[in-house]
Amino acid sequence: MRPLFVRRKGRVYSYYVGPAPLLGIIGPQQADALRRVPCAALEGILLRRLGHLIDRDERTISIDDLRRAVARVEIRSDCVHLVVALRALKYFREDLNPAAAVEARLISGDRVLAEVNRPGHIRIALPIRMKVRGGRTWFSHQGREVGADADAARSAALKRLRSAHEAFALARPGLSPLRHVVRTARTPTADFRKYAWVFLAPDIQSAILTGGISTGAIAKLNTQKAIPLSWEAQRRLLGIDGAAQADMLGA
Repeated sequence: MRPLFVRRKGRVYSYYVGPAPLLGIIGPQQADALRRVPCAALEGILLRRLGHLIDRDERTISIDDLRRAVARVEIRSDCVHLVVALRALKYFREDLNPAAAVEARLISGDRVLAEVNRPGHIRIALPIRMKVRGGRTWFSHQGREVGADADAARSAALKRLRSAHEAFALARPGLSPLRHVVRTARTPTADFRKYAWVFLAPDIQSAILTGGISTGAIAKLNTQKAIPLSWEAQRRLLGIDGAAQADMLGA
């Protein structure tokens, strides 16, 4: 497939387009073969999967990184197959070798298959299928749109951040005698979920408020038992570099 850009009603749409069928070559069973795939939808899936594998915020992964890691993508009727280079995965994360280490980090529902055509590569089957309706095309995951879970995660993160500020504002006078405890983030366990996100770096909070934070970063924040008070330590925890920080601040 090759990239194609289409301008329509003042907007630009990007697709990956396959070759047109040759008259007399293609059979009737292949008449409905997929010819066009939205770039953003496909690249979003690949970035999320790669980010999860190498434990990096998907916003910090460039298209060049994606090309280095993903050797082939096959869009089938009921799933999507990724053929990934093990050497590239090891470049991004040392412990992602052999294939068993990759399998241990897969998202629930993904599975590893044998890859016989490319030595040094691993094939991953994703339970994602293409859906077409009314001229619109998107990917769905086990009957739900791929973006639905991400939207729900970002919405929950937004509610948690707002609740943290509301709860902390009410508790602030009572915490003043315990300022040294707050500064070392040694808040009582029962209060941690209420207050912890108040201490997140401004750019991280801004990303949560604007929906610019990745679902991988949200998941990592949700699993933390303590939040480091150093903003730089928080950014390292979430795999946010300077470029991604600038993106968040500009979101």
